[in-house]
Amino acid sequence: MTRRSRFLLQGGALVVVAAVVAALVVVATRRTGPPELPSQPLQVGLQAPSAAVVGASVPVLVSAAGADPLARIEVWAGNSLVAARELADVGTAELVTLPWLVETAGTTTLVARAFDAAGRVGVSNSVTVAVQPGLAVDVLGDDRAGSTLASLADGDPELIFAMNPGIDPDQPLEAGTPVLLPVPKVPGAGGAQPSPA
Repeated sequence: MTRRSRFLLQGGALVVVAAVVAALVVVATRRTGPPELPSQPLQVGLQAPSAAVVGASVPVLVSAAGADPLARIEVWAGNSLVAARELADVGTAELVTLPWLVETAGTTTLVARAFDAAGRVGVSNSVTVAVQPGLAVDVLGDDRAGSTLASLADGDPELIFAMNPGIDPDQPLEAGTPVLLPVPKVPGAGGAQPSPA
């Protein structure tokens, strides 16, 4: 074999190898759509005041964003669903204010959840809220004339006494006497148990 034959043979082999590599690259990159991206989690944020009063409607700001259209946003206070909104024909990002009707005094933790059209769920940061009992002026009617402040103090007498410093807790009250009392739990309001995410 001559030098020229070897050169042509080697050159031909390189051309064949280059053609095979080019064909593999074309086959590997030929797809029916764009390359698949990894599943993107929903990004959810929550803002709420750190203090509230029983009986108040507190605005809770929730932001959510993801790769697919959003379907639903929920706000949870502890284990109770306290607000929700179905989202129809919205995009992949939403900013909503949901009202939370505060029911019970104490400390509670708020969390938001967002759901997208693909079934993914995102959970927000948590916000701890200190809830104080609401106050209401109760004017005693004839049916409660003769009651004492101590007898009206259902649950926390020290709080009732502190809220009414000018009234002797053991003296009978006259009809028409205004008394400050904590607002009880909001009637008829209830919460649902959270479903697993």
